[in-house]
This record gives sequence, structure tokens and C-alpha cells, in this order.
Amino acid sequence: MKLVLAVLILAAGGLAALAQAATSPAPEPASPAAGGAPAKDGSPSFYQDKMELLVWLDAEGQAHPIREPQDWQRRREHILANMQMVMGPLPQRDSTVPLDVQVLETERLEKVTRKKITYVASKGDRVPAYLLVPHGIEGRVPAVLCLHGTSGPRGRTAGLGPDYPRYTLELAERGYVTIAPDYPLLGENQTDPAALGYASGTMKGIFNHMRAVDLLESLPEVDGRRIGACGVSLGGHNSLFVGVFDPRIQVVVTSSGFDSFADYMGGNLAGWCQTRYMPRIETVYGKDHKRLPFDFPEVLAAIAPRHLYIHAPLEDSNFRVESAKRCVEAARAVYRLLGADERIVAVYPPGGHGFPPEAREAAYRFIDCVLKGEKSPAGTAGQSGAASGGLVVDADFPGGNILVEKIDGLAVALRQDLRDTAGDWFYWCFRVRGAAGRTLTFRFTGGNVIGVRGPAVSLDGGKTWAWLGTETAQGESFSYGVPATAEEARFSFTMPYLEADLREFLKQHENHASLRVETLCRTAGGRDVELLRLGRLDGTAEHRVLLTARHHCCETMASYVLEGVLSTVLTDAADGAWLREHVGFLAVPFMDKDGVEAGDQGKNRKPHDHNRDYVQKVYPSVKALIERVPAWSAGRLRIALDLHCPSIRGQHNEVIYFVGGPEAENWQRTGKLAEILEEIRQGPLEFHTADNLPFGKGWNTGIKDPSLKSFGRWAAELPGIEVASSIEIAYANASGAEVNAESARAFGRDLARAIRIYLDRT
Repeated sequence: MKLVLAVLILAAGGLAALAQAATSPAPEPASPAAGGAPAKDGSPSFYQDKMELLVWLDAEGQAHPIREPQDWQRRREHILANMQMVMGPLPQRDSTVPLDVQVLETERLEKVTRKKITYVASKGDRVPAYLLVPHGIEGRVPAVLCLHGTSGPRGRTAGLGPDYPRYTLELAERGYVTIAPDYPLLGENQTDPAALGYASGTMKGIFNHMRAVDLLESLPEVDGRRIGACGVSLGGHNSLFVGVFDPRIQVVVTSSGFDSFADYMGGNLAGWCQTRYMPRIETVYGKDHKRLPFDFPEVLAAIAPRHLYIHAPLEDSNFRVESAKRCVEAARAVYRLLGADERIVAVYPPGGHGFPPEAREAAYRFIDCVLKGEKSPAGTAGQSGAASGGLVVDADFPGGNILVEKIDGLAVALRQDLRDTAGDWFYWCFRVRGAAGRTLTFRFTGGNVIGVRGPAVSLDGGKTWAWLGTETAQGESFSYGVPATAEEARFSFTMPYLEADLREFLKQHENHASLRVETLCRTAGGRDVELLRLGRLDGTAEHRVLLTARHHCCETMASYVLEGVLSTVLTDAADGAWLREHVGFLAVPFMDKDGVEAGDQGKNRKPHDHNRDYVQKVYPSVKALIERVPAWSAGRLRIALDLHCPSIRGQHNEVIYFVGGPEAENWQRTGKLAEILEEIRQGPLEFHTADNLPFGKGWNTGIKDPSLKSFGRWAAELPGIEVASSIEIAYANASGAEVNAESARAFGRDLARAIRIYLDRT
């Protein structure tokens, strides 16, 4: 994969301007419409939405989209400058000032030599640290800067204190040269940053840590091209900060180290205002997160495209995991832009604030992969994952979703990752490696989320799927004997359909004259939302048909049905020829593209999901669709169908049916389309009009909040519309018939033919 590397070098004059500007009042946030505030008094532009990273502001505050890697450097420059508005300017390191390393104590341990040292940060300023060098080094080896938490100075990470994460020692025992400096005003480092002219202990720490990297580079045992940083809590965010400013650091590990300033301690930023942190948060910005010029999504993104590993425990009392997740997903958009999506990895295991042994082991394997070139043994990367005895369970792939609670031999306890879902839902998809020839048992701890045909399994990396069958499942558990030749096995509650599957479909039809692939918009996560135009493309078609799918990412079988419809339009058969002559199609395969690729199931999402967004328009894809359709349809939109899937079992979940809205005439015409579909059906999936769900029956009981309009209700108001509805495709069982990729595509072909007959009769 192509990687785009860039290093920002700030001139001394620019830092002086920052120092002057930081004493001025902080800019007030701009209105949402403005996107940000123009630069004032030599300060950089102010970004109101720090989660939206793929935009940069010019000197007048005008927003510009970031579509190319070179454009990202503009925003990155602003991030570094804005960080220094709060932290104070980063001094230039003077290469003429010697490090003058003094060894105070030396202790030879079983695998490493541990030295207590001091080194010079600047004239008259010495930093205490521990330096650990492995025994038996041959040639040059990688090194790691190890940064302690608030309670971890005086060599505790180097093995000198009980009950504290010993990552300085443990990494040295793995073959790394490690250094652990004491942070300003902690441990033996009682130098007052303010007395040396620093605006914050944070910036003094960054400078000290960069000098520690200078020290590592100076050692004959160290390969200066292979240096990382690792820390927990205070050290967790300090590893990020030094990673931003020092491009020599190739991999950063942060544990329990951050959330958004907006979410920290319920909005109380007092903890960040101490002398050893960033006093300007109080003295300049009034402890108001809305006035702060930077936030952690930007910090994470500024490390891109270098490797970044985030350990954020679910029960962290200092930093909210949901906030950390939002920061990670925002930064992931930048990694994706730079062609380095696989280099940002976040795990969200059970546990509180800290860095326990199993979490450290996973982080070490990630560091090994980057700095030693070792093949990742998995479990070191992903949305979540765990490893035990060579068995690895993770969700580190598009569409993956799982939280692993425990691996006990061949028994795995896990649960779906609900993320920002309000209430419960059933989306899960995970991978197992290192299990060839073994029979595993998986138990879901949050209830029974296994469907009526058991789980789906793939042994070819997710290209093809098959149902395991109910005989493999018992309640909330299922078992599977992994074939001896299988490198991995993937399991899901359904048969996934992702961007890679759409790309494969489009590749089969890439030269078709009646197909155009466009981009509807770019998501908040930086992904392009595909817009497909099919049929008559010259604007003269007498009928228009709008098709959407995946307002909820979990509803995968709807995508296979959509494939069947689209393939019929492009076929040489009579139905396709008629549709291409008389109809212009507009199709959006993934309304929730971020959810589809990130495995964020989307149903009942806070504040609301995509299919409740047709008034407020908070999601870019919904907003863009609403803006695009009226001009495209030109009053000739006849049919608008939104393809969905219901729940996984029970009444109205094991049949295929149309869902009615409150408009009686629209529902009557929908019934005519349904009657045609029932009459002409040829595929294996049964459809019966008696299963349709009119407005006011079953779960379709009413409009609870008029501000949360659905696709169907929005489309029913468009000029010329005859049929506006959603159709629910059962996940696994449709009136007794098996729903799978092929049978769902066949149903899509039946649906396309029914559309043709309906329009022809009309």
C-alpha cells in the first residue's frame, strides 16, 4: 500500500509569533456555518469542529475540503501551531549542547543492564532517567522511549516498584534499548518549567523526551531509524505529544491516555490546568473546551501515517472510552487518506484505568511488528481482540465487530460491540486464527444473538459465506471444528457485504455503457459514498427509480438483493433492455458507509440513525441525497425503495415484506407492485402480499417524533412519486426458504422484473 510521508519543520520565527499570540485572548468559536475563525494576531486559524479533520481553513476562515495527502499538511501545520498556542512554543534543540550522560547507578539483571542516569536537556537542566540495555546485543537494535504515569516515576516502569506496569523493563527484556525519564515536577525531576521560560510542563516534557530520543540515537547499540514511544495515563498522552513533534518516532503506544477535552470529567478541565500540564487552559481559555484550539482527534491524526496503537479500557474512570472511540474514528479518516489505514489500531478491552499484562503483551507485539519487522501474530490490532495459547480472536478487518471477554483454552466468551447504540442489538462479526484442526466453543455473554440458521462462516477471508446450521448452536453458544487446512475462520450473525463486494460487482460491469459510478459525498470518517446511475443516462427517461440500502450497516442481505436488481438492469435479457430504454436508476448501496466498513451496526444510534435523519440531516449521505434527488428526478420519480432487514428471529422477521407509511394512496400503489412481485416470482425466496405490514399494525404503529423522518416518508412527498416504501429482507429464513447470497440476488432479479412490469402497465 502506498504510504505518504511528510515532516513538518517550524521555523523559529513562527514559534516566536506563537509565543506572542498565546498571550492574547483566545478566539471565540465561529458559527457552525462558518466552519472556523480566521487567523488573528498572528495565531493560526481556529477550527470549531475538531472531529472533522478533512478540512482546512485559509486566512479568512474559509473552509476547504482535504482530498489529497498534500492538502492534509496544511491542517497538520495548523494542529501543531494550535497545540503550541496552549502548550507554549517548542524550543529549538541545540546540537551544540552535549547530552553529558552521567551514570549514577548500574545494576546487572538477568537479561538487561539497568542504569540510573541523568542527561542534559538544556544548559543547566539535567533530567533523571533509567536506561536499560539488553545483554548480548549484536549490531544495532530498536529502542523505545518509555513514559510513566503520574504515579510511575523513580524507575517504577523499569522494575523498581511493585504493582506498576513494568514496560521499560519488559521491552528491554524483549531486546529493545529503553529509556524512562522522570516527567517535570514528578519523581526526582523537580525542575520548575516556568523558571526556565516554559508555558507548560507539557511542553517541557516534550522537549525532555525529544532529548531522550537524541540520547538513544547517540548510543552505538541503537538503530536510530527504529524508535518508538510507549506510555500509560500521563505517559499515554505524553507519548502522543512527543510523537506529534518528533518524526523520528515510528510507532506510538498510548494506554489509558486520552479522551476529547469536551468529554473529560464531564467538562471539568481543572485536572489539565496544573503547572505540570497546561496552565493556559485556565489562564487563557477559561477552562472552556469550546475555546481550546486543539483536541485529541487532531493529536492522533497528526501522527499519521506513522504507526499508532491505542489501548482504551471500557471502564476507564479517567478517560471515557466512547469519547476515545470517536477520537480514533475521526483520526482514522486521515490515516485512510494517507494510505495507512492499517497503521492506526485501537483496542477496547474490559478493565479500568491502567495497562495490565495482557494489554501490554498485545502492545509489545504491535511494536515488534513495526520496529523488528516481525509478522503480527494478530490480536495486536483491531477494533478489539484477544490472544491465548496461539489462539487469536479479533475484529481487525472491514465490518469487524466483537469484544472478547475471555479465552479459556478452546472456550471463548465474547459479546457484540454496541458502541453508540441506544439499547441492545445483534450485529457481530469476528475472526479466529491459530485454530486449525481444533473445535472451539463461543459463548455470547449479552444474550442470544445467533440467528435461526446458526452463524455464518467463511474460510476464504470473507469472500464467500455459508450458514453453519442450528445444530451447531445451543442458546447463546455455538461450536465449530476448524478445518486442519484453514488459516483463519470468520464468523458473523449474517453474511456480510462490504465495499470490497461492491467493487467486485462493479468490476464485472465496468465497461457497461449504461452504468456510471459517481461519488455522492464523503462521510465524516473520510470514506466516499458510492452513487450508481444505471439505465437511460441521457436525462430523457420517462421513469426514474431510486434505490437505497444500508441505512443500518447490519442489514447486509439487502445489499445482495440490490445486486440482483442492478444486474437485471445491466443484463441483455428482455427485462434489462426495457429498463435501460425507459428508466433512469439512482442507487446508493451504502447510506451508512462508515458503519458498514467500521462494523458499527447503526440501528438506534445516538442521537438517531441514518433512517431517522431526513429532517435534521446530520449525516452527509442523507443531506447529499436530499439535495441530489429533486434535480435528478425532474418530477418523474415513480418508485423509491429502501432495502432493509428486520430482526433475526420471530414474527415479521422470517418473511419478506413491504412496510407501509401513513399515505393511503401510496400504500395502495405499493400493494399493486407487491401483487406483481408475488405473481411473477421465480427465485427460491417466497414472497406473499399477506405478509406486508401496513401503517398502524405490528411494530409499524405510528410516528413518535415528527423531527425524525424516515426515507420512506421523505420519498413519499417527492413530485411524481407513486411508490415510496421500504422492503424488509429476512436475514436467514424467508417463509421457510434459506436466505443466502445467491437466493437474495435471485429475489433482487424478481424485484427488478416486478418494477419493469409495474412501470410498463403504468
